[in-house]
Amino acid sequence: MKKAILFCFFITTISWAQYPSGMYGNSSRGYGMGSNAMTQMNSMPSSGSKKGMSDKEKSERINAIMDKLKTDLKLDELQEYIIKKEYETNSLAIDKLLERDGSAEDKRKEVEAITEKTDRNILTYLNKDQKEKYKAYIETRKTGAQ
Repeated sequence: MKKAILFCFFITTISWAQYPSGMYGNSSRGYGMGSNAMTQMNSMPSSGSKKGMSDKEKSERINAIMDKLKTDLKLDELQEYIIKKEYETNSLAIDKLLERDGSAEDKRKEVEAITEKTDRNILTYLNKDQKEKYKAYIETRKTGAQ
């Protein structure tokens, strides 16, 4: 039951994180690591009735992020490939984390650390203008601002 709740939290967090600036719906939530993290977790259903995201759904979400970043940051093909791989790696690491036993708070902190590491890695592949835009994207994601 605890794993189901955490997985729902992860799915919700990723789904909101993957669509910055209201790309899908009117969600004002960011990546879930800002002020909304505990609210999201506490509002998750307590039963295991909600199934996790399929690989296809994860891939679609990552592709949607990449479409947004490609347009907003004007990524070249190499940047696009590398950044997509970073997001895929991030997703796998979070999946593995959520399968482990541990407290929700510890997992939330670890998800935040994985996300921050991914952002740092992505920043290394961007030029100065792209870095500024990506940093703004990160802040928007964290605060949930539209």
